[in-house]
Amino acid sequence: MKMRIEKIVKAEGYEYLGGYTSGFFGPYIWKNSTKVTYEVELPSGIEPYTIIMMDGFISRSWLDFISFGKTGTGGWVGKDGTLCCVRSSYDIESEKFNISFLKHEAQHAYDKKRYLDITTVDLEYRAKLVELIYWPDIEKIKTISSEADNTNPDNGHSVAAYRIINEMSRKIFECEYVNDEKVWEDKVDNVKKYASELLEESSKVLRLANVV
Repeated sequence: MKMRIEKIVKAEGYEYLGGYTSGFFGPYIWKNSTKVTYEVELPSGIEPYTIIMMDGFISRSWLDFISFGKTGTGGWVGKDGTLCCVRSSYDIESEKFNISFLKHEAQHAYDKKRYLDITTVDLEYRAKLVELIYWPDIEKIKTISSEADNTNPDNGHSVAAYRIINEMSRKIFECEYVNDEKVWEDKVDNVKKYASELLEESSKVLRLANVV
């Protein structure tokens, strides 16, 4: 059925992507794509990444539909490592674009290329840590805290967020889990420091597992 729908959509001159977002099926259907290149700085260094800017969406998945456009993906990494961006989701001068999209998705591309068997949770865990390393204030850790939930293993974003809050709680507060967003108010330097440490610890584990 999915292949039949894709064929019909493309015959009308649109692009199509199926798949799932946070456990909800697509599809993503859009009209126009523009290719650009950005130099992206990650903890591993600076590299050029190809970005496909997508416009003219008529569908952005069931998650977007059932939330009346309030929730949904702003982009993803293609199988070839290209970063795909829903242009209408971002002000390209904003931290949301430069950190939450560019650095987050570039880290995905970096990790997928090097760690072939990496799990969705590890991908999201590492990309969220990169966001924390570069985010200038405490708002990102508070956002991650609000997303944290380990009850649905199919939601890699929520499980990764829970893992981060759990590990940050141990390092900063020396307790199992802190679920009060207010406690992070004066901890931005700690969060950046431990995000870097946790990312490096994760890299060591992945290198051993993948002999990289």
